[in-house]
Amino acid sequence: MPKKVVPLSDTKIASAKPKQKQYTLSDGDGLRLVVTAKGRKYFRFDYTRPNGKRNSISVGTYPGTTLKEAREVRQEYRKMVFDGIDPSEEKQKNEIDENKIFKNIATQLLDQKSADWGDSTIESNKRYIRYMIESFGDKEIDRISIPDISGLLLKFHNEGKAETARRILTLLKSVYMYGLSTGDATHNTAADIDARALLGKKISKNYDHIDNEKEFAQLLISMDEYFGDPITKLALKYASMTFLRPGNVRGLLWEYIDFEKKLITYPKEEVKNDLKHVIPITQQLMDNLNETAVLTKDRSDYVFPSPISNKRMLSENTLNTALKRMGYKGKMTSHGFRHTASTLLHDNMHVHNVSSDAIELQMLHKDGSIRGVYNHAQYLPERTRLMVWWCDYLDEIKVKYAQ
Repeated sequence: MPKKVVPLSDTKIASAKPKQKQYTLSDGDGLRLVVTAKGRKYFRFDYTRPNGKRNSISVGTYPGTTLKEAREVRQEYRKMVFDGIDPSEEKQKNEIDENKIFKNIATQLLDQKSADWGDSTIESNKRYIRYMIESFGDKEIDRISIPDISGLLLKFHNEGKAETARRILTLLKSVYMYGLSTGDATHNTAADIDARALLGKKISKNYDHIDNEKEFAQLLISMDEYFGDPITKLALKYASMTFLRPGNVRGLLWEYIDFEKKLITYPKEEVKNDLKHVIPITQQLMDNLNETAVLTKDRSDYVFPSPISNKRMLSENTLNTALKRMGYKGKMTSHGFRHTASTLLHDNMHVHNVSSDAIELQMLHKDGSIRGVYNHAQYLPERTRLMVWWCDYLDEIKVKYAQ
């Protein structure tokens, strides 16, 4: 009489300890649990093939595959055997194509694009890819559903990280485009998601800034009369003339400046959007840089170094504190120079006759309004005229509104 098999239980599986040699625990009807000498546990199904030979097939690793799930698979395989189908051959037909697995496609995209991205962009995108892989990385890319994606996006949105959710979606679309290009994806599921409908209207950061000519002129006059740290003063004036992001103002290195060609060139690694950026040097900018050179060129690689260490750039807090001391708390920040410049440059297009595209490129705004591939020399003659007009304009309005 055959020995009666006592079915497995979750408690029995969990308490099964490794022994010197691998051993098995039977659940009956062909299903058994294998416990290796190192403590790894996995299920196998033993059966007789249609040709009469014995065979064994993997069912899953515990606890990733539960006892309940293993029994469900056993029932499927037993039915196949009853119907004359070999479960092992059937499994091979449905084997997952590793080339189509999402995490593999996403990793390939990262490897390919790393040469084009700056260090900060690489790190950010690695983080976003990790979030995706944690959610659906082991699925074939075409089997990822809209609920899979929206669930990930809403997770961050509900944590108050709507911008992170949007950036994940943008990168996810790129992963799909890469998969389509390699033939490993057949449809861009991420493109089917309406970010605005799912996440709501994007809320722009509101930086305190001045939006009229007279108040801006009065700020420029206050900057001329500022008796604080001279490097801070020069950095603020540089910000007003170049309308760069504060990080690029503070991170300016002497090596970026070509005094002979009268150009400042920021490498793409230092600029948002990973775009190499060129600034034509006007006479006013030249005067500003020459004055700064007397103070810092022989002692720091930074044009505007920190007063604490020559090896560190000036802090953004230092610039904003200076503006507060001038009486502009709640009215202007170091980032506000960009908003003010954008407003006044577009308001005066009928005067300087420079196109909006040239303004946007000089401000490093790369969005749907800018067509084609960005080239650092694109519109350069027009942008040079823009910079000359802007710096002259700053001088003119100071005289116009001087008290």
